[in-house]
Amino acid sequence: MTTTSWQDQRPPGPPVAERSRAEAHGIGCKNMVQLVQLRWLAVGGQIVTIAGVTLLLGLRLPLGPMVAVLMGLVGLNIASLLLLSRRRTVANTELFAALMLDVAALGVQLYFSGGATNPFIFLCNSPGLSLGSNHP
Repeated sequence: MTTTSWQDQRPPGPPVAERSRAEAHGIGCKNMVQLVQLRWLAVGGQIVTIAGVTLLLGLRLPLGPMVAVLMGLVGLNIASLLLLSRRRTVANTELFAALMLDVAALGVQLYFSGGATNPFIFLCNSPGLSLGSNHP
């Protein structure tokens, strides 16, 4: 009867610690891709909302600063896509920074569209909820 040691029962491939690190880097990229996709949806929604409020409801909004914020978000998305195309890892600090820029942009848009009296003020919680749902 032959006995096998625990070392012979290991799965093939790199050690567990290396695989976990590689999986974590892959998760960072997936989260950044998801953040970019959500940001495109947010930009589209903001364009539709600003156009609808201005054209259909006749409300006057400071379009210059609001469009500048939208252009900043588009620029952030392009930079994020370039980052993703050049490397395979995204650090948690990069995800956090991108999410904080999203929160800041939303806060600026809310400031220019009525501040605390804006009925969409609850949307400031959306990025945090998104981040919280993606991490165990």
